[in-house]
Amino acid sequence: MAVPPQAVPTRLSHDELPAVLASTWWCSVDESDPNGKPQACDGLVRYSLDGREVLGESCTVVSLDEVAEMGAIVDVLAPGALDPDRSLLSDVDARARAAGADRIKMCETVRYKRRPDGTLCSKAFELQPDTRWVLSSSGRREDEADIALTREEVTRLYRLVARVGPEVIASLPAEAMTDPDIKLLATIFGPDQVCESFSKVADGTLQSWLVDAGGSPVYSSRLFPISGPDAVRLEPAPTE
Repeated sequence: MAVPPQAVPTRLSHDELPAVLASTWWCSVDESDPNGKPQACDGLVRYSLDGREVLGESCTVVSLDEVAEMGAIVDVLAPGALDPDRSLLSDVDARARAAGADRIKMCETVRYKRRPDGTLCSKAFELQPDTRWVLSSSGRREDEADIALTREEVTRLYRLVARVGPEVIASLPAEAMTDPDIKLLATIFGPDQVCESFSKVADGTLQSWLVDAGGSPVYSSRLFPISGPDAVRLEPAPTE
């Protein structure tokens, strides 16, 4: 018996987008992870319509080991770039180790502009009024044992990443821009707005594409519908 061809994801239009996105909570799984399952997600997001704009209430998680690896890479590519905030980074690391934390959870609400082509766009890497970062060892979105960083600490860390990111990208050779991870970082830390398009898959999931200023896809993830933020575990994406 012939196997039917896999259905091609259908791009959501400007008018379809709000109703589909706001219908439920979504669990984000890295598209490159072949074992990605909705029981363990590297991000959670809920969308809502606010006039002509869309609000995205999200939480993402990154392992502290990956943060340390990125810091080591920065020291090689942009020597001295971390020095102004080295003491803060050391203090945060010491608190995490003392508490047995292995990840940092980052939650915030982002306001998106909805373009006629159906993409959602926001300012690149911008600190939000409700941005909250916590040190944690829990897979829950919120846990009583989480250690919240102060607003001042989060602000300093945001400024640090926003300053160092472009420095690192600028230090790389041109051929490095063919690497998908580098293209992703260059898009996030670039001068243009960050835009995302969505396509509906036959199984009820969504395919999300981060696109660059020219509209070319840069990074893909799969969004699974879930009943609520506590229906899944929030776990760092696997690294190679």
